[in-house]
Formats: sequence, structure tokens, C-alpha cells
Amino acid sequence: MKVKQFIPLCLLTIGTMSMASCNSETTNNNNEGNPSDPMSYFKVGEDYKTLPNVKLDLINGFYDSFDSFKKENWYVGKGYWGTNNGGVSPKNVHITDDGQLAIRGTGMFYDRRDLQGYGNLQDGRNVGGTLVSRFLTGPGHYEIKMKVLPRQGACTAFWTYAYRTNSSETNDNHEIDIELPGGVRSGNITFKKALNTNWLTEQDYSTVEYSISETNTEADYVAYNDGEWHTFGFDWYTDPAVIVYYCDGKITNVSNVFIPTLQTRITLGVWFPPSLVGTANFESDYLFVDSVEYTPFIDQPFEEFNAGPGQVSEVESDYNITPISMPTVNKVSNGDFEYAKNYTETGEELIDKLSTKGWQFLRVNSEEKEVYEVCNIVKGVGVGNDDLYAAVIKDGGVLRQDIDSVYDNYRFKLSFDGKTNNISENAFLKLNFLGGSTSDVLSENIIQIDSTTFKNFSNEFIAPVGTNSIRIEVRSGEGNEVVVDNINLEFLGA
Repeated sequence: MKVKQFIPLCLLTIGTMSMASCNSETTNNNNEGNPSDPMSYFKVGEDYKTLPNVKLDLINGFYDSFDSFKKENWYVGKGYWGTNNGGVSPKNVHITDDGQLAIRGTGMFYDRRDLQGYGNLQDGRNVGGTLVSRFLTGPGHYEIKMKVLPRQGACTAFWTYAYRTNSSETNDNHEIDIELPGGVRSGNITFKKALNTNWLTEQDYSTVEYSISETNTEADYVAYNDGEWHTFGFDWYTDPAVIVYYCDGKITNVSNVFIPTLQTRITLGVWFPPSLVGTANFESDYLFVDSVEYTPFIDQPFEEFNAGPGQVSEVESDYNITPISMPTVNKVSNGDFEYAKNYTETGEELIDKLSTKGWQFLRVNSEEKEVYEVCNIVKGVGVGNDDLYAAVIKDGGVLRQDIDSVYDNYRFKLSFDGKTNNISENAFLKLNFLGGSTSDVLSENIIQIDSTTFKNFSNEFIAPVGTNSIRIEVRSGEGNEVVVDNINLEFLGA
């Protein structure tokens, strides 16, 4: 059983290192390379290793497996930093009943009106969640085992942070970051890449965007959002000054510039930077964490500093985090269409509001009626125990939604309730797997809506090689009317 507190790590292993005592351990790697020159000793793409003879402080190590929430170990994030986001909320931090940390992120399509945001967005959009260590840390081994939040716009991050104001114009910003997804430097946001960054000030930093294909040729996965556990971490040395980043046993980056020296704290979670990881075109999804580990290095100098925890809650009730059932995520935003109850507008004004939450309301070029006449959300015509909102598509109307970050061989189950007033080939739901653009259709999958009363339709699909996204459309031809409700897309794995 895993333990959650400051503990001797004599029963644990760091990377491939074997530990023989519960006081301190000296590692001795016999790998090739000159350890006096870390930039040649550590090579990107090679197996993870440590500097020879580095001493591990096993007495003051920390390991948390999140079988329960230990408030003596963690602050819960509350507040915001940066711009154009809703900050972080304790309401997005959960423990599952099978012993995982689950941190929710709510994207730009979230419209449940039940979550308080902070900063620029206070209506529940772009709100994440974080934990910050109550204990201070220094040079050492840092590791997290997690399933990343799998959508663009939400930054899954594991980092250390210490900020100190100085009398000079430049303040200390000592920080080491692992962030996903990557792609910002190449202009193509993707979970096939990640970012490794270390800072000394807000202007002095080193960042590397690495790809799985370049750093782990043995990987049996193509992207980090495949629903599997991935182990990320870094070793922070100050003598010599170097940071070694790694993932799944392979070195991903080695940096010997802008190496922090201040005592710091661990932070992990999800937040919504304005441009770093794309746009949050989704409703909500989760980061899952299996474990976090920290082992200090002995005889690695650092400057003692009481780093502030940042934006955290001081409200006792925010720490009453009780287990929840493992959440099931619908990759379709607002697939039950109940969000329409939040709006009182009519006609085109209503369509303008509804179009901000994931769904696009369109018409074919030959259709002369207004969009709201052929594609809309209507109360009282759906299925379920709610207010029975459903989408009504008729004549030349088109209902559409795009879903990002879908890759080779990802498997999905699509289900929905649907009916039509006239059974014909013009009444259907279509799921397309797209490549590098919306015109690059790799696979077209059509489900005919062949019932005049509500029927549940269900099918499973596999993304072909080269896939980047999914497009779902509901269409109706001239003289037809289609009603759909409870559109659900479940990710089954890769």
C-alpha cells in the first residue's frame, strides 16, 4: 500500500536506482559519458539516470498516492494569476473512490452556472484546480504519475515556484515547469509534444518543446492524452547547475542555464493560460494523478527562502475533499442541450448566444430560410428527466461540433437519441475523423436516423492514422425534420 506523508523512501526506487539504506544513498551510474560535463553525460532520448555519487536524503522524502486527501500536506488553490482565465477553484479538486486525485478543468463551453471563477472570467469558464505543497523543497528528484487533461487550452502542469521581489527592477522568479500540451513554438498545439522550462526571472528563462517521436523511439503511444498513465519528472541539481527532465524513463531535456537556487514549493494541476496551450474549446474534462514524489539531494547548495504558496484557500471547508465516483466525461460539449435554458433571447440573437458553447448552427448554401428557422434548440421536445431541451434540424439545417486532440487509433463510443418525421437518406448524424485541416476527411461515418419515434443510436469508431480531430454533424434534407438529444462521445482508449 502506498503511503502519503513525509516518509523514508527506502522501499521506493527513483528511476532505475537501487536503494540500500533508509538514511541516505549514493547512486553510482556506470553509463558512458563524463559526469563532470553534464551536458555530455545526459543525452536527450537516452534512459533516465542521475549524476554519479549524488546523495539522496531518504529521511525527508515525500510520497503521496492520494488514497485520501491529506490537508497537512497540501494547500488547495483558490484565486487567479495571469489574464483571460477564471483562475483555480477548490470545487475542481477531488479524490476518487479508487484512490486518484482528479482535477477538473472547465473550458470556454462550460455553461452550468454552478462554479465561481476568479479574475477576468467569473462565470465558470476556464477554471482549473491546483495543489501546492505546504512543505518547502530544494534541489532533488521530482516526479508525478498522471493522466493529462486531454484537451487543448487547459494546461496540465507540474512545477516548482519561488518569487522574490528585489530592490532592483528585476525580481527573482525561480521556477521549473513541465507543461502540456506542447506545440506553441511550432504553431501547432499537440499532445505529441510537451514543454520543459526553467526560469530565474520573468525575462530570463530557457524553454524546450520536445516531441515523443524524437525523445522516446521505444514508446508504444503517439500522444500523451491517450488515457494511460505517464510518469513525468525532473532532477534539479545546483552543483553542477543542471536540470534533467524526463518522461516514461527517457530524458527529454537537459538545461544548464537559468538554474533556480531558491527554496521553493511543488505545485500541480490545471490552469488556463491565454495562449500557451491553445484555446479551450470544450466543456469540462479531468487531470488524474496517481502519485507525486519528491526526494531531496544532499550536499546540493540552495538559498533558504520561505516561498509563498501563491493563490491558495484559507477557508477550512475548502479542504473537506471527500471521495467521488470516477467521473465519465462526454467529449461533446453540452450534448444534452440543457444550456439553452440560460438564455431568453429569440431568433438570430438566440443563435448567437447558443453558438458560444460548442455547437455551430448552420444551413446549406441553397437554404433560403434563416438559420434559427432550420437549426435551433427547442424546449420540451427532448428525452430524459430534465427540461427536455433538444436540437431540431430541418430542411437545409446543419448542427456541428468539432473535438480537438484526437490521434491515431483512439477509440470512441458515440450514442444519441434521435428521430425524424420522414425516414430518408437525408436524415443522419455524421462523424468525421479529420487530418490536418477540416477539409482533410480521413474517415466518414454516417448513422442514418431511421425512426419516427425516439430511438437510441450507438456505435464505436477508431481514428485512422493521421487523425487530429473529430467533426460531428447532424443534417436534415428539404422536407425533413430531425430531433436529436443526449449526444455523447466517450473515449474508450488508444
